[in-house]
Amino acid sequence: MFGKQKQALQTSLSFRFLRWIIPLVTVSFVAFGVAGFFVTRASLVSFSQQSSTLLTDQTRVALVNWIHDQIYLAQSIAANPKVVHACLNPTDDKARAEARAYLQGIHDRYQYYENVPVGIRLPEGQSLTIDYEGQQKVVRNGGFFLDTVQGRTLGKAGLDLNYVRAMFDGAPYYVSHVYPSLLRGNPLFVVAAPVKSDGRVIGYALVAPRMDYFTDLFLDKVKIGDSGYLMMFDENRQVVAHPDKRLILNDKEKEKVAQLTHRILDGADQSFFETYEDVEKLYVVSRLTKNTFDPPGAAAGSAHLMANDWYIVSGQPKSEIVRASTTQVYSYLGFSILLSVFLGALLYRHTTRTITQPLLELTRAAGEIVRSGDLTQKIDAHSNDEIGELSRTFNQMVDRLREMASSLRQSLASLVEAVTNLEATNADQRETITRQAAALQETQVTAQEIKQTSNMAAQKAEVVLKVASEADEIGRSGETSIEQTLTWLADIRTEASDISTKIGELGARTRQIGHITQSVRDLADQSNMLALNAAIEAVRSGEHGKGFGVVAREIRSLADQSIQATHRVSDVLDDTANAITSTIAISEKGAQKIDSGLTQVRTSGETLRRLSNIVRENSAAVRQIAAAVSQQDAGIAQIFGSVTELSKAVDDTVKRVETTDRATEAVKSVTAQVEGIIKEYRV
Repeated sequence: MFGKQKQALQTSLSFRFLRWIIPLVTVSFVAFGVAGFFVTRASLVSFSQQSSTLLTDQTRVALVNWIHDQIYLAQSIAANPKVVHACLNPTDDKARAEARAYLQGIHDRYQYYENVPVGIRLPEGQSLTIDYEGQQKVVRNGGFFLDTVQGRTLGKAGLDLNYVRAMFDGAPYYVSHVYPSLLRGNPLFVVAAPVKSDGRVIGYALVAPRMDYFTDLFLDKVKIGDSGYLMMFDENRQVVAHPDKRLILNDKEKEKVAQLTHRILDGADQSFFETYEDVEKLYVVSRLTKNTFDPPGAAAGSAHLMANDWYIVSGQPKSEIVRASTTQVYSYLGFSILLSVFLGALLYRHTTRTITQPLLELTRAAGEIVRSGDLTQKIDAHSNDEIGELSRTFNQMVDRLREMASSLRQSLASLVEAVTNLEATNADQRETITRQAAALQETQVTAQEIKQTSNMAAQKAEVVLKVASEADEIGRSGETSIEQTLTWLADIRTEASDISTKIGELGARTRQIGHITQSVRDLADQSNMLALNAAIEAVRSGEHGKGFGVVAREIRSLADQSIQATHRVSDVLDDTANAITSTIAISEKGAQKIDSGLTQVRTSGETLRRLSNIVRENSAAVRQIAAAVSQQDAGIAQIFGSVTELSKAVDDTVKRVETTDRATEAVKSVTAQVEGIIKEYRV
């Protein structure tokens, strides 16, 4: 039985250990190999980028130097005396022949030139007719009057070409764009230089090097890796150089590389990956800008001396770049797997000897202790590693268990005695707490009744305080109203006196009007008498006194009317005087009544003021009583709360005593169990 367990434990531990170690080691090696693959691939890509950048930059430098050579040669041709003399004397056959021979010698020396012509500058509207081997050639302003291709380009060119305009505008030289030649269709560009005499431009010299000469030497023969190559574009997306010759300066075929040229011209990346013909390639760009050939110190915004930018591009398949790293990582992965298997076998043997066997011995000893309770087991510890330390610790644990068993046997009797005493103490404490709980219950009931009585007294005191406050406010309002009434009555008494005085003055004025009316009546009587005497005198005068008699009658009539009016005015004045007299009497009686009312109101005000003072004193007393009742109610509430808390504390004490009883029972039960366990061990 134990042998089967030993074999199972040995197999389980070893294989469980190796089940994790071998995959971890293998994964580590594989991860390291994959990381090395990506690092190597990144390094190869970086190295390829640097190599391609160096190659394209060197090619650009070679192209710049070659173009500088063409500029120097064009300027040398333009400065040659034979060429200058021919431009000054374009109709001189001898001068043209000498210049043509000079140009032909240059053309023969440099076979890559398509043509070495010279153009003439003529006055506005003039042309030149040249006899060349019996053929009449008409040359206009800016046209060729000398060439090295048997006169086939004589009369060609003109002011519509950018390099001709640049020469006549005073440029020191000019480099044109690449275009197919008129003679053979070869890709070429021209380098022009002005022909001058006394500082005046009289013509221009031209060299037309073939671009395929340069590409044959510096682009087509370059191989990058197995299938990488160099190519060249201009800023108009024209293919200038390419291994596939069909693409060069072919507007129909250049669409095949349109995606690539767009990426190069529109992007700012010097190197990038792009898929071309279903192959992902690394492209590196070196740009030859049009300001490269501008003279030093050229003003900003001035015309450039080169037609457009050129781009030299290298392309290499990405698969060629990373091929070496892929082979390396496969080799490394195979080596990693073999090394993992070898390390797994070594670890298995080492684990069996140093870990599994000591653990089996520990398992046997622990199983014997569990099975029979034998604490006399010992483990031989020979190694100084963790397993040996575990064996020594196991021996110490067994020794401690043996000592603990002996101590527990000695302490068990003391624990039983302590539990018995604790039961007796809990019984006495339970009885005492029960009596305290009954007394507190009665106290709580009494405190509840006192609290209810105190609450009622406090409520009544609040009601009385509210009524007293309202009475105090009413008293204050009454005092204010009486003060206002006294003020109003005094004002009325003053106004009544003023009215009586004014009425008396009105009576005096009425009497004065009566005297005036009497005077008017007397004047009317006198006027009546005078009118009567005048009528008598008019009668005496006869016919001459008739008009005076009429006047006398009118005056008498007016006097009678005045007398009647004065009688009516006298009657009105008598009525007015009687009314004034009655008003004065009434005003005096009203003043007496107002004086009597003032006296009564003052008496009522004094009575109300004394009543208000009494109410105010009662309100203060009621407020003090309410405050005392409130304080008494708060104190009773605190007493009731304290009694309630004390009752809760007693209830909690009862519960804790019950808990202590249960704990005592548990301790008794555990003591019995410990006693049974200790009896099982042999020390």
